[in-house]
Amino acid sequence: MFTKCKQHGISIKKEDVRILLSLLDPIGSQARKRRRLRRRQYFAQGPNFVWHIDSYDKLKPYGICINGCIDGFSRNIIWLRAAFTNSNPKVIGGYFVEAVERRGGCPRLVRTDMGTENVVVRDIQRYLRRNYMDDRAAESSYITGASTANQRIES
Repeated sequence: MFTKCKQHGISIKKEDVRILLSLLDPIGSQARKRRRLRRRQYFAQGPNFVWHIDSYDKLKPYGICINGCIDGFSRNIIWLRAAFTNSNPKVIGGYFVEAVERRGGCPRLVRTDMGTENVVVRDIQRYLRRNYMDDRAAESSYITGASTANQRIES
């Protein structure tokens, strides 16, 4: 909240923000003090049901681009690669193809953020799942959403 105030040009002390928050939301303030925040529940139906793909851009100013993929059920690392780019769809698609070959198959579902670097992965996943008859066949085998809602690779 302190940062939001600063972003909107409001000059306020951190302690004043803490006091105001404790008055406006005493239950939330107590939960934050005890560090007992409720985390989101996440369930995957089993191994290789869903793979989460994401890029980590914090090191991009230093020429290091990291891309990774984890299994949503086991949180097993499918791949974790550092390269000079993570915005080239062919590079990310190559990582995906290598992982599918190494594991002997593709997941039922791939989940990514809405970045353009994932279009090749989307096309490959939909192609590989085109002849399946389950509820995650073809077009339904790939979903996108906000990167903040994706299963975090770095945790």
